[in-house]
Amino acid sequence: MSNPRHTPNEDKQSLVQDEEPAPATGNADVFVDSTALVNDGRIIRIFSVLQSSSPKLTKAWLWVLATAAFCGWTVSFAYAVFISPSPVWRFYDFSPRITVAVVNFASHLAVYLAGCMIQATFDAVCWAVISGGRGAPLRTFLVTKQDAGLESVASLLWTYGGHQLWGILRLALMVGGWVIGLPLLSGISYRDVFYPSQTVPVVGGIAPLRVSVEALEKASYGGQQPTFQEASINTMLISSTNSILTDPKFVVSVAPISPDCRGADCKSLFLPGGLELVLRADGTSLFDGNQPDDPVIIVHDAPGYQIEFSPQNYTFKTDVDCQIYGLPISALYACVAGRNDTVFSGFAICPFDLMSNGACQSDVSWTEHLQASVAMNIYQRTSTVAYDRANFSILGIESLGTATVASDEESVADLQKLFLIMYPQLTTILQDIETALVEFNSGQAWSDLAYLASVYCLQAEITAAELFLNNSYPSWVNGQRDILEGVLTIPIQFGTLLLQEIDKSILLNDLTTTASFAHVSFRVRSEPWTIVMFTCVVSGLVISSILCLLYAHWAARLKPAREISPTIRTAFENGDPFEAPPASTWQLLSNLFCCSQRKYSSALQSTRCEQDTYVVARKVTDELLIAVDREQDKQESDSIVTVNEKRALGPSAG
Repeated sequence: MSNPRHTPNEDKQSLVQDEEPAPATGNADVFVDSTALVNDGRIIRIFSVLQSSSPKLTKAWLWVLATAAFCGWTVSFAYAVFISPSPVWRFYDFSPRITVAVVNFASHLAVYLAGCMIQATFDAVCWAVISGGRGAPLRTFLVTKQDAGLESVASLLWTYGGHQLWGILRLALMVGGWVIGLPLLSGISYRDVFYPSQTVPVVGGIAPLRVSVEALEKASYGGQQPTFQEASINTMLISSTNSILTDPKFVVSVAPISPDCRGADCKSLFLPGGLELVLRADGTSLFDGNQPDDPVIIVHDAPGYQIEFSPQNYTFKTDVDCQIYGLPISALYACVAGRNDTVFSGFAICPFDLMSNGACQSDVSWTEHLQASVAMNIYQRTSTVAYDRANFSILGIESLGTATVASDEESVADLQKLFLIMYPQLTTILQDIETALVEFNSGQAWSDLAYLASVYCLQAEITAAELFLNNSYPSWVNGQRDILEGVLTIPIQFGTLLLQEIDKSILLNDLTTTASFAHVSFRVRSEPWTIVMFTCVVSGLVISSILCLLYAHWAARLKPAREISPTIRTAFENGDPFEAPPASTWQLLSNLFCCSQRKYSSALQSTRCEQDTYVVARKVTDELLIAVDREQDKQESDSIVTVNEKRALGPSAG
């Protein structure tokens, strides 16, 4: 039972004093934080005093309009700075720190506006539910009252009745108002955003592995293209060791696809092709002097390869899968096998003492144990990649297409050809040179001699890397495996470069795509779902408030009856006698965060009575409404009618 409140203006209440409401006979035993008018010892309970419902409806509509307008602007701002692919409007072009601060402030303000909108909406609804002649249960009135806090509303839900629907709706809207600001700052990241200015048709990406290996094979054996040997030599030399796996011009790390590629020993790399492979659609250079000055070039939907390296314990069939490649003074023992969609490979390099004695082919004891082995999964997929125009390095992958398995039996044959090209038998090259001399083809002879030199240089490069690894970096645990992975990556990355020199027409038909020149800006980015969730929650709150206010307008057609009690009319002649004193600073701060000033206790139903108390709205002045007990109001009305009838009859009534 709550204590009575005292009236601040004593001169207003000659007929008014605050006392605890007593149980009314025949009604529910209800205790609420309400005011009581006392006249001749009889208590007239007034459950609430409020201004007319019309200003409350207007105020609620204004809050709905303000909330919808501000949250609409917040959505447009967040989309422009967080998601939109278009350049940011110059009035929104803040630094990432200020952008986050603005969105953070906007989300807090949205929470405040939503809370005020919900309070104002239910402030209007609470009078709508009791405006009819029948009124409404007291619990329904209390659960919709603005002053009812979260605890009071929740406690009222434990009693059965129609008020539970209003309580659930109000709690849902209150919770929605509290959480609307959370999604906007969820999952934000900071990264470069690219804004394209001009798009041109180009040829870009990596050609299929089968075509690349054929190009590498054709280039290595001279034939029609003796002048190409320099490119072949340089390409092989710069790419045969671990450097290709760490070069930002060619490789970027991505999430693995294969379920077998997990943990620290897994290496998942994507090769988009590189900017040096990009040509205009007619086969000419992309940099012809007519291109824009933008510092970034974005190649769209170009084919590339994802390669995943992981440890393996595969047992090779040495007579089928393995072979010695190379010369007596430099040789490589390589094994390649395939199972399902995985390629297994291992290698060993001829030791330096055997190379010095020219015994790499005669003494094969060094082939008994592989120095490194690896399982490789190859996937082909398209990508949109941004490159730095100045140094050709990869700035970022904008998108990756669906992966298609590209490691099969043909891949095993391609890798075997690769080893044969890099480490051919000496007799094969000598026979080519002899044939060229017999035919007096000096150009072909010089080409074959250049190929012999390039093979030796390449083998020396790998051997030197292995010696350098063992002598200078003995703690480099995965060094030999890294060399093997680099060797396996050669035909995938550089076969297309060789193909450009041999037969460019193949690329012009198969690798056609587009590229954009763009400028870059470092910005805050977020996922679209954050704004979608914010928009959905705000829309739900606004639509629910609008429906509640439409219901209030519909109920407002039933005008509250004018109060006929002389006691109440006299008490309200000079305004509201129960007007609360000015709010303290703490109360103002509480209201700022949509906390109620007053805490109403729940309505308790007596076990002796099956029917809840009903309250109705009564109009006491042009501006003021009150909520009173319907049964008590009826008794008061009947007593006044009886007195008036007696006065009308006069003395004859006796």
